Amino acid sequence: MLEDKLLLRKFKRGSSESLERIYDKYETYLITVATALLNNTHAAEDVLHDFFISFVTSAEKIKLNGNLKAYLATCVANLARNRIGQIGGHLTYFSFSLKGIKVVCLLHRGYIFR
Repeated sequence: MLEDKLLLRKFKRGSSESLERIYDKYETYLITVATALLNNTHAAEDVLHDFFISFVTSAEKIKLNGNLKAYLATCVANLARNRIGQIGGHLTYFSFSLKGIKVVCLLHRGYIFR
């Protein structure tokens, strides 16, 4: 917990090494949280990356008194739930290779988005 407070403090002061350490330390856990909600690893990775973009852009606004791991998990879970809500609560991701190119698609109510 003390390490997390120090990492967060350094990150808020602009340390890219601290951001990298936070990401590396919690990536697997946060992917698990998002995957549990979205039932898809690709979608979970998208949520995680989108979250970290907003985390970086709003660093100066973060005021955390509690546990960093819980804060990150709550943010990722909320973002995953928002994604489900934005597309009506039912989604299916699938991927395939086409002539060596990986294609990832979202199936929503019979419509395919790429």
